[in-house]
Amino acid sequence: METSVARDRTAKQAATQRKKTIQAFQEQVTVFKYLSPVECRVMYTLTTKKHYNDGDVILLEGAPGTGLHIIETGEVVVSKRGSDGKDVVINTIGQYAHFGEMSILNNQPVNCTITASGPVDVLVMPPTQFFNLLHRSEALGIRILRALCEELSNRLRLGEQPTETP
Repeated sequence: METSVARDRTAKQAATQRKKTIQAFQEQVTVFKYLSPVECRVMYTLTTKKHYNDGDVILLEGAPGTGLHIIETGEVVVSKRGSDGKDVVINTIGQYAHFGEMSILNNQPVNCTITASGPVDVLVMPPTQFFNLLHRSEALGIRILRALCEELSNRLRLGEQPTETP
């Protein structure tokens, strides 16, 4: 009987944590910002959680895209290979930032290398899941694409200057 109560308590705690996580994602992840709570929950459930350690390469410049990635915890370094062959750091991004969307939207190889800076948990939505979601509802697809376009436009406006890595 006690084991059943403990299991129920654990399940209830996990459900509460998942609900808080989904709510935080809706408030913080730009691709979710125009979605209803139900749509956000559906999008969240289509992802798979992956863990990376410091220095692990999550996406490699020139490789095929593996999906939309959303940082749940931790930070990653975004870099590009310079003309001299050295990696040039473009940015460091953290919790709730997303990456990988450009390569699946334009069906092109990844244009930057993404490397874990310390332990990182990332939620990944494979391209097939992403496009199935877009096709599920025209209105939903438009809201997701609008949020992605706004985010990509903001990235271009920032025009951050890269710095050489040591």
